[in-house]
Amino acid sequence: MACLNGLRVFASQPIFDSTRALLSRHATLIVHDGTTDQWLASASGSHGLLSFMTDRITPFELSNGLLPNLRTVSAVLRGADNFDVDAMEKAGVSFSLCRDLLTKPTAELAITLALSVMRQVTPSDAHVRSGSFRGWEPTFYGASMQGAAVGVLGWGSVGQEVGRLLAPFTDNISYTDTAVDSGQAAAATAAAAATATAATAT
Repeated sequence: MACLNGLRVFASQPIFDSTRALLSRHATLIVHDGTTDQWLASASGSHGLLSFMTDRITPFELSNGLLPNLRTVSAVLRGADNFDVDAMEKAGVSFSLCRDLLTKPTAELAITLALSVMRQVTPSDAHVRSGSFRGWEPTFYGASMQGAAVGVLGWGSVGQEVGRLLAPFTDNISYTDTAVDSGQAAAATAAAAATATAATAT
């Protein structure tokens, strides 16, 4: 449905229904359903662009009339490697991204993988699927995360989120990160432990 204000927003990849509904209230929304290298032609005439990891905006796209009406780019990304932010600024195109987009998913996957390795989820699953399971055997015991000594390489946003998620399992968490001082790390660990304790209590 066309929006009466004349604004046109182009999404270069499929988006959630809730996002569609929100954007459609303010602009005519076009969601790209072609291949990645075809989106640029489909986006011509759009005022706003909802972009993803496979997209690129360079001086070429901005100075060759390919996106003449473009005024804003909202990137569903943590970084801007594929986007020439300086060129967009010079062209009067605003740019935004999601700095914290991948923190929680990445930390959750790290915990998932750690638990899978410790509890031998993958080999035991393969054992069952192979048809070799014949009943209980003293194998695939694995190890517990409860009270384990855990080391985290890097204490940035993802590392700290890993620490927060680990707090219900153990308070024996060590880290290494040359960019973070010990006081900062200690404060973050204490805050994570307090949050986990409060969550457990409720």
